[in-house]
Amino acid sequence: FSPPPPVLRGREIPENAFLTLWAGGFNTWTDIETLHAALERVMAERPEVHFAATGGAIAGHDEQTFARFQRLAAASPHAARYHLLGWVESQVVDALFGEADLGISLDAENFETLFGARNRLTTMMACGLPVLTTRGTEISEDIEHAGCGFLAPVGDPAALAESIRRAIAARAD
Repeated sequence: FSPPPPVLRGREIPENAFLTLWAGGFNTWTDIETLHAALERVMAERPEVHFAATGGAIAGHDEQTFARFQRLAAASPHAARYHLLGWVESQVVDALFGEADLGISLDAENFETLFGARNRLTTMMACGLPVLTTRGTEISEDIEHAGCGFLAPVGDPAALAESIRRAIAARAD
């Protein structure tokens, strides 16, 4: 087995970057404002932090959430560290699971958070990628009880930023 060639690391981001990854669609239940605010806080303190997202708008369902996130990222003083890759082949996603330092999934407060699955989290964990998720989903409870990931409350950019900082510190250990 040979690992896939890098997608971002050593190409668009430095080898020593801390890469946070979002994989999948940006739905109506995705709290992009909290995600962006937390990333902005951490990026302002830590120049090695980059964010990559695969996926994006979901045609016929939600074409606005990702567009809003794109605008927020483009207006950021750290815009060069946002890598919005769009929908990509599964091999690219697999390669990014190997390159990333932290997989992230977060939700707004709504029924999907309470009743929906977060398959991206189980896939990330199966690939050995540390994960950060907001509380509220069933899998977030399992992650918390097993101590196998980082958690933050819904809608709290300061706590989400602190969880990213803890993940950075854990990588350094």
